[in-house]
Amino acid sequence: MFSLAYDWLFSAMWAIEGDRVSNRLDIYRKPIWSEISGKILELGPGYAQSLQLLQHTTLKDGSEAVDPAFIKSYTVIEPNTFLYGGLQKNAETNGFRVSYDTLSYPEGASITTMASGDESVPFMIVKGSLDDPNSIPQAVLDEAPYDSIVTSFSLCTAGDLEASLANIFKLLRPGGTFYFIEHVRHPAHGDPMVVEDND
Repeated sequence: MFSLAYDWLFSAMWAIEGDRVSNRLDIYRKPIWSEISGKILELGPGYAQSLQLLQHTTLKDGSEAVDPAFIKSYTVIEPNTFLYGGLQKNAETNGFRVSYDTLSYPEGASITTMASGDESVPFMIVKGSLDDPNSIPQAVLDEAPYDSIVTSFSLCTAGDLEASLANIFKLLRPGGTFYFIEHVRHPAHGDPMVVEDND
């Protein structure tokens, strides 16, 4: 129950502050996102405002979309279902062909997605996390190995950071790249660099 309330509260806060925060963070993300290519897995994208930083191309109708010469497929794994509406909207705005993994999120079968042409890059939304090596969503495993795995400002919320990192490297193709940006250290119990509130 607490997790559901937290997810809702976080999504409500992000709906209000997300664009402002994302714009402030783009200075750090832009050099990284412009390098991302191939089959991609993103962890904890939130509303995925950073998709606008990927390589784009101009389509025949004059609109901009993610460039399929750079991006082959994009899979996101996001545990907070309250963020899916904004996530889908940003993916479609960037020209992706959105689908939901209905095994991890059965409700996705009833969600209408914008029709895109066959030339659009596929974008799959998967419910879950990489915190447990024994419960990686099947859709994430089916798409592996990934050329690029990316996360920004979300590893700090990992329930088991070591398991998440082990799973990232398990899913990455040999020679692939793990891109990440973090704003805090994941605290270890007793770490002298971390002030703990024990009350």
